[in-house]
Amino acid sequence: MSNKLVRGVKEDRWGFINLKGVIVVNFGENYYVSDFSEGYAKIYKKSTHKYGMIDTHGNWIIEPTYDALGYMIEGLIPFGKGDRYGFINIKGTVVIPNIFRDVLPFSNGMARVNPRDGYNGGYVNKEGKIYLGKDYIDLSITN
Repeated sequence: MSNKLVRGVKEDRWGFINLKGVIVVNFGENYYVSDFSEGYAKIYKKSTHKYGMIDTHGNWIIEPTYDALGYMIEGLIPFGKGDRYGFINIKGTVVIPNIFRDVLPFSNGMARVNPRDGYNGGYVNKEGKIYLGKDYIDLSITN
């Protein structure tokens, strides 16, 4: 039997149903939900304008306290507070502080970042070491 869940909305109430049509997680009118990715779904709480994350049972894994939240890739999740971005793990622990103007998800152990205006960007590894490329117009990681 499959444990896949499908997100849906009925009468402005968001949640998830299983493939038999049974409601598994019901968030109601105050939330928007995203699809599951790697076993977790982003949830947007409309009343506070904050993002969090749940597991497939509807348990809050990351409370809705973030202004922006990406999907987990390579074990890290991009997050934003205010106008700065960084990365957290699935427990909500900050791994790379939100010091960047913008970030992209990790790929091959590195994430594209822009530390501040005036830079074309660079990369950060999972330990937080920053590799800047301010002298380059564009950078990309290849295998």
